[in-house]
Amino acid sequence: MWYVQVTTDHIVPVLAHHCGRRTSTVVHAFVPGVGITYAPVDSPDTPLGWADLHRHGLDERTLHRLAFGNLHAMIDTASLHGSPPALMASFHGIESSLLLADVFWAELVPELPGTPVVAVPARDVLVITGSDSPAGLDKAHRCVERVMFANPHHSLVPDLLERRGDRWHVFDDVPAAVEEPVGTWDDGYGEAYERWSTPEDRTIVPRQQR
Repeated sequence: MWYVQVTTDHIVPVLAHHCGRRTSTVVHAFVPGVGITYAPVDSPDTPLGWADLHRHGLDERTLHRLAFGNLHAMIDTASLHGSPPALMASFHGIESSLLLADVFWAELVPELPGTPVVAVPARDVLVITGSDSPAGLDKAHRCVERVMFANPHHSLVPDLLERRGDRWHVFDDVPAAVEEPVGTWDDGYGEAYERWSTPEDRTIVPRQQR
C-alpha cells in the first residue's frame, strides 16, 4: 500500500475542492465547495489520508496545529506583486492557503481600501483588493472569469470572498438583507464536533457520545 511520506516540518494546510462527503483524505470544511487538506508544501497534490495519520501516530488536533504552525512560520516568504487597486500574491504555488494565515491579513488590512476582498479561482491564484475599490473589484472579477474559463485542475471558488473580522464570506457588491457567514474552517461540523476556544487551536474533535 502507498503512503504519503510525512515530514512534519513541511506539512501545511492546502485548500482543495471538497464535495462535503467524508473521503480517504483528511479534509475539513472551509467555504461551500472548498475544504482544507494537509499536504507537504512541495507536494500539495499528495494530501494526507486517514491511513497516514494512523501510520504516523498523528491525530486531527495535532495535525491541524502542526500544519497551521508551519504555515505561519512561512509567511515571511510570501510576496505581493502589482500595484493598487489589486495585488497578486506569490507563495510556493499554494497562494490560496494565505487565506488561512491570520497574521498575513493583520498586517495587510490597514493598507487596503475597505475590508479585504479576494479572488481565489484556483489553488495557486490569489488576487487581493478592498471592498471600497470598484476598480480593484473589477480586476478581481475578471481574474476569476479568465481562470475559470481555462478550467484549471485545481479550481476553487468562482465567487469573490470578503474577510470581516477573522471570517471569510462570499462577497456581494450589493449585500443581501441577511447574510450568513460561511468562511470558518469548521462550518458544517457543528452538530457532530466541538470547536476549540482559541483561534490558534481551531481543530475539531468528535463530541463524546452520550
